Amino acid sequence: MPSPYNVKSKVLGAFRHLLVPLVRILIRNGIGFHEFAQVSKEVYARVCLREFAATSSDERISNSRIAIVTGLTRREVAALIGEDGPMRRGADSDAGVVANLLQGWHTDPDFVGPYGVPRDLYLDKDPLGLQTFSELVRRYGAGVSRGAILDELRKIDAAAIPATGEPIRVLKRTYIPESAAPDALEVGAKGLRRLSETVDHNLQNGDSGERLFERWVFPDDGILERDWDRFHALVSERLQELVRELDAKFSWFESPRTKGEEGISVGVGLIVYRDSADDQRDWQQLLEANSREH
Repeated sequence: MPSPYNVKSKVLGAFRHLLVPLVRILIRNGIGFHEFAQVSKEVYARVCLREFAATSSDERISNSRIAIVTGLTRREVAALIGEDGPMRRGADSDAGVVANLLQGWHTDPDFVGPYGVPRDLYLDKDPLGLQTFSELVRRYGAGVSRGAILDELRKIDAAAIPATGEPIRVLKRTYIPESAAPDALEVGAKGLRRLSETVDHNLQNGDSGERLFERWVFPDDGILERDWDRFHALVSERLQELVRELDAKFSWFESPRTKGEEGISVGVGLIVYRDSADDQRDWQQLLEANSREH
């Protein structure tokens, strides 16, 4: 049976590998170690607080207990979770509003037509009495004005808006902001968070019936550099077909919002990856280091 030290060493090694692209993003955006460290402290305290709240019968978890588990000082914990601390102030943004609205447009039965195809939407009054773009914004716009959402849809070429202003035709299924925009980082962060949550869930559940679907497929020996473009085009085309099929079938499920019930956020994430030589070298060194510990 592996010792706790070896387990901890393996986990830290895996996280060291995971952090490489994340630190690269931080450096590119002018974020130094001390700022990252402060955010890490907040996350440690937040996760610990939530984990204890889920497993403990105590209504209030002491700062001392959080400090013991996280390695933070009691003073740091008190500053983080106090009334004026960053965990109380919150840090939500509207970056996901357009993404949620596009998802609703493609999956909410009130806004899709036959075969799950999203309808062209009139602004305030549909000739056939169907739901309008204003209703879509009310349901999925999180309080952002209709004009602001229209401007963003136009900016990212996600909708065709005629000179008359209506009906509006959706052109994209997902929100893909400009690559350098902060919103792009948030969309990517949500994707990485969801992948991490899936991995964590599966690690904690040995029963196959409880595990979330998680599969990876790749050629064992890789491919030649000159075949990359062809490989990428092939996979992208096939995955796009799957995305279109899933988007159409999502409309089979009732919308919690229209039923007046609380819903759960679900979805499927698809990526194509390409490891760099440094990535492969780092991972090989990690494997070798772990093997030496045994």
